Formats: sequence, structure tokens, C-alpha cells
Amino acid sequence: MRAMCAGLVLVMAVVWCAPTYAADPARKKEAKTHFSQGEKFYRLGKFQEALSEYSKAYEILPLPGFLFNIGQCHRMLDDHERAVFFFKGYLREQPRAKNRKQVEALIAECERKLAEGKKAEEARLAEERRAAEEARQREEEQKKAEQALALERLRLEAARTAAPPPPPVPSLPAPEAGEPFYKKWWFWTIAGAIIAGAAAGTYFAVRPAPSPVNPSGSLGTVVW
Repeated sequence: MRAMCAGLVLVMAVVWCAPTYAADPARKKEAKTHFSQGEKFYRLGKFQEALSEYSKAYEILPLPGFLFNIGQCHRMLDDHERAVFFFKGYLREQPRAKNRKQVEALIAECERKLAEGKKAEEARLAEERRAAEEARQREEEQKKAEQALALERLRLEAARTAAPPPPPVPSLPAPEAGEPFYKKWWFWTIAGAIIAGAAAGTYFAVRPAPSPVNPSGSLGTVVW
């Protein structure tokens, strides 16, 4: 920073003493006051305040050296486009300036930073476009998923209302656990009665018919 400030003072000192820029003493004194205030602000790192003072000095007394100082303030404020504008204006006004090489190097530096800034801005905009496109695609996919879910719900609801469910089938009682029925006492009692009845019926059905009794009462007619 000291080197840059020294450069500013050197430029202004040369310009200040140049006889071709003789002006009204009152205007020259006022311009010099703003210049001195600008130098103080610049050394304190208050570049915006220094820029204001240098600009006022140039408005009062348009010396080329003020353009260099104004360009330096813009450069320190990272306004490289404005810095290039004032540096080039200074060289147009002072084509044989002793610090021409320094100013040309500052112009090249500012233009390089402008290109880097432009490239970074393009990358930032491209990233914003990419992020916006991804967000749009996610939104569309979400909408499609919601629509598909809504359609599926409508299909299930229509199927449920169109075909009522069949009545429930009554369940058969489970068989009692224990001995099988053919091992119960009552089973064989009933079975025995049925068998006896069937045997009696068979007997009476197949036995021979008895001979008629002789009406004479002879014992010889009795059939046993």
C-alpha cells in the first residue's frame, strides 16, 4: 500500500508543478485541499472517502493526475471496470507519463480480474440454471407420483364399490377331543339292539309256516 501511495503522490506532485495547468489561485487552493484530504483517507484505507475527495478535486481543477488517483480508488474497491476507464483516461491525458508502465500493468491486472469475474459469473449462472432444472424435474416427478397414487386410489375405490364382498362362510365346529364315537358304550348298546332286531326279523321272515291243526282233536295232528 505504501508503494501505491507513493506513486499517487509522485504523480500529483509532477502534475501539480506543471506550468501548463496554471489556474486561479483560489480554485487551485480548493482543489489542493480536497487532494490532501483524499490522500489522508487513502492512507487510512478509506477508499470510498478518498474517491469522493479526488473526484471533487478533479471537478474543481481537471488535472490528469486526479484521474490516476480516482482509478486507484476504484481498483482498491474492486470496481475494476471503472478503474480501467480512469487509468486509460489518465494515459490519454498524459501519454508521456513517467509511470506509464505501472499504469499499463494496472490496466492489465484489472482486465484479467474482469475476465476472471466474468468467467466466475457465467459459472455461477450455469450452476443456478442447473439447480433450477433439477428442481423442476424433481417437482415434475413428484407431481407424476402424486397423480399415479391418486389414480390407484380411485381404481381401488371403484373396485370396492362395484363388487361387494361375498358373505362370510360359517366355520364348522371343531370335533371334540377324546375317544372316537365307536369306542363309546352307548354306541355298542344301540348297535346291539339294532342287530338283535334285525336277526329277529330275519328269523320270522324265513321260518316254515306251521301245519294246520286237525279239527278231530287227535294228538297226531299236533305239530311241534
